[in-house]
Amino acid sequence: MSGASAKGLSDLDVARQIDQFTSKVMAGDLKGLWVPNKFFMDCEVDDCMCWALLQYIHETRGTTLHVLAQMPPDKELDVLEKRWAQLPGCEVWRDPDSRNAKAIRTGHGI
Repeated sequence: MSGASAKGLSDLDVARQIDQFTSKVMAGDLKGLWVPNKFFMDCEVDDCMCWALLQYIHETRGTTLHVLAQMPPDKELDVLEKRWAQLPGCEVWRDPDSRNAKAIRTGHGI
């Protein structure tokens, strides 16, 4: 989102870039950042963390994030679909070809 490259950087240098990005966002300094307004996710925890970050940035900017959440059709995930489908800008798509129900259940404590 910052346009900075991690190519050739050590793990410590990458961690420093992440810290700089975090400080910038927490200070509300969002100029110069590329911020997507559409986010497609498979509902696993890593994507949900990205969703939370993007939502925070959009709320800070006063803009809207549109989310398409791809989820397997497994009935035990209906609780997530019901919760997320009520959120502004979020559409849940039940994909019969999706194979990550176990990861979603584990990550969301279902």
